[in-house]
Amino acid sequence: MVYAVVFDGKPLIEDSGLTLSLVGARPLGDNIRITQAIPASGVDDYDQIAGAATHVHDAYNSLTVTVHRAGQAGPQHGG
Repeated sequence: MVYAVVFDGKPLIEDSGLTLSLVGARPLGDNIRITQAIPASGVDDYDQIAGAATHVHDAYNSLTVTVHRAGQAGPQHGG
């Protein structure tokens, strides 16, 4: 698997190899293809008892990726 990171239209990380090791499954890396990528975003707001700020506003972006190992049918799931 290869990934790249772009921020504000500028590359931060160019094509880099990535392997994911999941408990109870073979490592994902070679012969993997991404078949679906679903971007999302959200906001978590909460109050904390201790820390520099009592209220936390955490806006985030996420990406859910479905991958298939070449030669196998169906998505690959860990566990």
